[in-house]
Amino acid sequence: MSIHFPLDLDTDEVEFQLIALHTTLSGYQLGFWINKILNLQLKNVTEGDDYESTQKAFSRFVYQDENKGFQWELIANKIHENTLSSPYDEVLFQIETKTEIQLIPSLKKVDFFLKIPLFTSVKNTLQCLTGIDNVTTAYLIEDRKIKLNNNLIFD
Repeated sequence: MSIHFPLDLDTDEVEFQLIALHTTLSGYQLGFWINKILNLQLKNVTEGDDYESTQKAFSRFVYQDENKGFQWELIANKIHENTLSSPYDEVLFQIETKTEIQLIPSLKKVDFFLKIPLFTSVKNTLQCLTGIDNVTTAYLIEDRKIKLNNNLIFD
């Protein structure tokens, strides 16, 4: 006689709140100001973030509080990639083209996402974020608007 344990594969449960940020700041600059204003310690954990890497990755900064068991993440929504036309394209000169790739294509205008724990006060967090120079706007995103929610799971 065998015992069966059903697997609960329901991934619709959201364990975080998501804030959209529109800004002209780079990831490092925004991470610095968020650390300063919200008293966090976001650290860059972007894979392939060195000069030798040819693979582009979305900038990602993480603050893990192991004592309280929660995590904050700052994630870029855009990657800018420069490509040169190949010498086999029958073109006299190589042409450089810029392409932009979004983590969440349905939210093209968003520059960064800030994943915060459920128990965090969104109102106070938004107020602090909009106080940062060069942050145009910050707002809470409802998970219904996100079509590719799996793109936000990095663990």
